[in-house]
Amino acid sequence: MAMFADSSEVQEPIRDWEVGDKCSAIWSEDGQYYNALVDEVTSDGQVMIHFVGFKTAEVTRLALLRDPLPEQPKAEDGAETSKSGRKTNRNQQEYLKRKKQKKVQRFKEMEEVREQEKSKWQQFNTKVSKKKNIKGYTKSSIFKTPEAVNGKVGVGTCGIGGRPMTSYTTADKWKRGV
Repeated sequence: MAMFADSSEVQEPIRDWEVGDKCSAIWSEDGQYYNALVDEVTSDGQVMIHFVGFKTAEVTRLALLRDPLPEQPKAEDGAETSKSGRKTNRNQQEYLKRKKQKKVQRFKEMEEVREQEKSKWQQFNTKVSKKKNIKGYTKSSIFKTPEAVNGKVGVGTCGIGGRPMTSYTTADKWKRGV
C-alpha cells in the first residue's frame, strides 16, 4: 500500500481525476513519482492506479497525484531523431571516408615497397648476367661438336668429347691378419 500522511492533514487534489487520466503517482517501494493511469476513483478520496510500463497497481489518495511527468523520447532500435540522426550519419560518413583514405594510402605505400624490392632484384639480376667470368658457369653449348672426327654431338660435354671413357679398376678387399 501507498504511504499516507496523518488524517489530521487533509490535502485537496490538484484537479478532478477521472478513469483513464494520465498522472504521476508515488510508488510505495521507493517513494518516487512515476507515470500512471487512473483505473478507479472512489468516493472516499482514494484512487486505484497502475504504473505505465510496469505491472504494478496500487491504491493511493487523490491528493498525492500530480500531473504526468514529461515523457522523454526514446530512440527505437536504429531510429534516431532527425537532427541528431543527420549529424551522426554525417559523422559516420566522414569517419568511413577517412578510414577508406587511410586504407588506400596504406596500399599505395605497400605497392611502392614492392616496386622498390622488384627493382633491386632486377638490378642485381642484370649485374650477374653482364659479368663475363662467373664462378661455376660454363659458356659452352651441349650441342657443340667435338674436334675429333669420331666424336659424337652431346656426348662428353665437359670438353672430353671423342676421348674414351675413364677406366675403372675394382678395389681389392682387405682382410685382417693376412
